[in-house]
Parts: sequence; structure tokens; C-alpha cells
Amino acid sequence: MGVNVITYHKFIKAFLNDEKRKDVILKQREYIEEQNRIKSQSEIAKIEKEFWENETKRIAEFKITGVLKTDNYETLYKIYEKAGKIDLSTSDKWEMFVKAKAETLKELRKLAVKVDNPKKINEQIKRIESKQTTKVDDLKIVDMACKMIMEDYYRIQLTKLPQNAT
Repeated sequence: MGVNVITYHKFIKAFLNDEKRKDVILKQREYIEEQNRIKSQSEIAKIEKEFWENETKRIAEFKITGVLKTDNYETLYKIYEKAGKIDLSTSDKWEMFVKAKAETLKELRKLAVKVDNPKKINEQIKRIESKQTTKVDDLKIVDMACKMIMEDYYRIQLTKLPQNAT
């Protein structure tokens, strides 16, 4: 059974003219324009204030759960580093990278035991152990390093919170 050219053409035409698709593209353009718009100093100050207020809440939540919730540890680390709240030397960063490498291997080994087909995970473990990592492997290790740094920072911040703060 072959592909009917006329049916295929109608499908593509309907897809390109679909209203939902047009609405999504319009919203995406508006979002991109908003992200690229140069913000005023007051807007930047408001965004930063909201961020640090949310961080206070995140630290309090970390106190309760012991889990740091974020979408990207590296981005969070970079924000703290840029704000001057975390200042690590190059040697400290490398030390954290080595610790993160060991922790990543530990997590991958645990994961390999749990999954039905651990072939890709075992390949990743071998690459990391043999120091022939891919960009993806390195990013995974860097993310783990940033997670470890941020969790340490949050633990330090917990000692500074009042006892009744939640």
C-alpha cells in the first residue's frame, strides 16, 4: 500500500492552515519578543526581588523535605555565583567535579540494576570510568556537581534561619 500524493498534500495543507497551529506560533513569537525585550532597571529589580523571595521559600522547603527542587542545578548555581553568594576557586570546582563524577557513577550503577535493559547505562558508566566521556556525560556530571554545591549552600543557609521559620 503506497502513499496517496493527493491525500498527503491535503494533510499538509490542512496542517499548515490549522488555527490552533497559528495561535501557538503567534503565542510563541510574543513570548520570544518578550524575552528579547530590553527590560528597564525597575523591571530587573522586581524580577530579582521575586527570585530571592522565592529562594527564601525554597530554602525553607528544603529544610522540611531535604530535597532541592529546581529544573536546572547549573542555572541556579550560575545565578548564585553571579550574585556573589557562591565563590569557588577553579581548584574547588574541579574537586567538586571529581566528587560529582563519583556520585554520578554511583547513581548510574543503582539505575542499571533497576532497569530491564541497562545496556546504554552500562556504556555510559564505562565511558565515564575510562575518561572518554561525551558532552552529554560531562553535562550530567556538571549538573551533579552544581546540585551538590547548591545543596551544601542550602544546608549552610538552614543554620542561619530562625528555628520557627518554615
